[in-house]
Amino acid sequence: GFRVALIRRLLTDQSQFINIAKHFIEVDDFYNLLHHIIFPAGSHGKLGGKSAGLFLATQILKKNLEQQELLGDIKTPKTWYLTSDAILNFMHYNNLEEIVEQKYKEIGQVRQEYPYVMHIFKNSPLPPEILKGLSVALDDFEN
Repeated sequence: GFRVALIRRLLTDQSQFINIAKHFIEVDDFYNLLHHIIFPAGSHGKLGGKSAGLFLATQILKKNLEQQELLGDIKTPKTWYLTSDAILNFMHYNNLEEIVEQKYKEIGQVRQEYPYVMHIFKNSPLPPEILKGLSVALDDFEN
C-alpha cells in the first residue's frame, strides 16, 4: 500500500529491499526522514543504496531494541541524506555534464584526466538549494 509506495519513491525500487523494509519502516518514520533530506529543486531522486541501507538498519534496530538486550548499546549517528540526483544537479549547475562521459572512456584516459576532474569538482560552487540544505544540516549537527 502507501508504505510500500513511500519506500519505492524515496528509498529504492529493489524488491528484496522493499520486502524487508515494509516490515520495519512505518509511514510515521518517513516524517523525520523527510526533514533530514537535502535535495535539489524539482528532485526526483532517491536516497541511494548506502543511505537507504543505513535508514533501514536504523529502523530495524529501533524496532528490535525491546526484544534484544544485545542491541541496546548500538548507537546510530544523527544523519542527513543527499538525494541521488544532487550530484547531477551540481554537475548541471556548473556545466559539467560532459564528466558523465568518463565512464565510457578507456581506464588510462580516466586516470590521466582524474587530477583535472578532481580540481574542477573541488573548485566548483554548490547550487544554492544544496548549500542551504547543507547549512541547515551543519546547524543541526552543532546542536
